[in-house]
This record gives sequence, structure tokens and C-alpha cells, in this order.
Amino acid sequence: MKTGLIPLSEIKTAMTFLDASSRSFEECRSAVSDFYRQNGIDGNFLYLDLRNFSRKVTLKTAPQRTVTLKDLNWYGKVRTEKLTPILRCNSDLFISLINSKDYPVHFLTSAYNAKLKIGRQDYSGGVPDVVISDFWGNRMSDTECFSLVEDYLHKIK
Repeated sequence: MKTGLIPLSEIKTAMTFLDASSRSFEECRSAVSDFYRQNGIDGNFLYLDLRNFSRKVTLKTAPQRTVTLKDLNWYGKVRTEKLTPILRCNSDLFISLINSKDYPVHFLTSAYNAKLKIGRQDYSGGVPDVVISDFWGNRMSDTECFSLVEDYLHKIK
């Protein structure tokens, strides 16, 4: 799939990769959903939730769209039965709002098929196409980062 910068008007489908354990998770998911709805984009979500689940901590996302600790092998690779349906998807836009260089995040960001990839970390091989970095060591919330992504997407002509 050819990758590169594409204008917002040409983006019809999108996948957003969110950390379900983030403090700003609900607020960010709502902001992303609103953006997709306002721009006529068919948007979906992929979640990472590496918390240990118990009676007090439960999964708050769709299981088929959530990568959990149980879905990883001993060196952090996502199990094939979880990975295959995810990688069958193609989107015009992939946004990873997870600020991590951990292998599952790196792998999924690199392997997902999208024309334009935006992320929080710069991985080898030029993935993603655009990187949104924290300013001067001040860690941005996922919602703040998405606000910058949104501004950036509006500027591409």
C-alpha cells in the first residue's frame, strides 16, 4: 500500500490505537469519535490494555478489538489468532496515541496497513509518517496529543 500525506478530504476510513488504561482514555475516545463523525470518516478503534484484571479491574473495551496481556507471548508478540483479524483491515489513516516503544505497540503500528500513519514514537523504517512528540519533556495526555493530530490533519491540503 502506498503511504504518505493525504488531505483530510480524502480520508474515508481510520483506525485509532488507544491505551485503555490511560487516565484520559474516555475523554480521548470521545474526542476522536466526534472528529470522525464531523468529517464523515468511518472510524474504528484498537485498544491496548496491559493491566492485570481482577474483580476491581475489568475490561472496558470490546474484547475482539483489545490486546491484553493474555494476547501476548513471552517476548511480547501478539498471538496470531488476535493479530490476523487486526491486520486484515486497511485504512486511509492510522493514529497511534500510545506513547510507548514497547514491542506490541511498535509492531502493531508498523504492521497495520494504512495510507497515512501518525504516532507518538518514531520507529525504525520511517514508521509512522508523522510523529507527535511531547514538548520539552512535558508529557501530553492522549487528548492533548489528539488535538495536535486534528490540527495537523486540517492543515494538509
